Amino acid sequence: MVGGFPEINVRVYSHDEQGRRGVVFLSLEASHLIPVLVARAAFGFPYQWASMRLKHRAGVVEYETTRHGQRAAFSRFAVRPEPESVVDDPLSHFLTPRWGFHERHLGRSIYCRNEHEPWPLRRAQVEHLDDGLLEAAGFPGLAGRAPDSVLYASAVTTQFAAARRLAL
Repeated sequence: MVGGFPEINVRVYSHDEQGRRGVVFLSLEASHLIPVLVARAAFGFPYQWASMRLKHRAGVVEYETTRHGQRAAFSRFAVRPEPESVVDDPLSHFLTPRWGFHERHLGRSIYCRNEHEPWPLRRAQVEHLDDGLLEAAGFPGLAGRAPDSVLYASAVTTQFAAARRLAL
């Protein structure tokens, strides 16, 4: 257990030849340096150390992150979660189940399952979005269009199993 800290990630969804579903992280911004270094060394995660702030004000949740050494890799956004709007639909079931991650590390592909309680998802409205993380991850212009879905979870605790190397 490394404790709680803000994290923002850019990810794509994956499945391997054995049919295991997972995610591939393109970037993970975190405010605590030690978990960043451990995750990079142990799994090859593209964790980045960033200055981050999370504020709650008048029903709005505001996030700010700026990657150390790469000021263009930043994000500032605010969402207004809808009260009592528990989300239970096909898209949320696709985006948030307990799967795992696929990663390439030390010349090998690995898969690691994770476990977490179902996310306490609520619908939300974007109040403000100024983002450079998507472009830094290879998706120029994507942050300039309206999102397909905006969901909010107050917190998620995740536990990872031991990573498995995949056959080449």
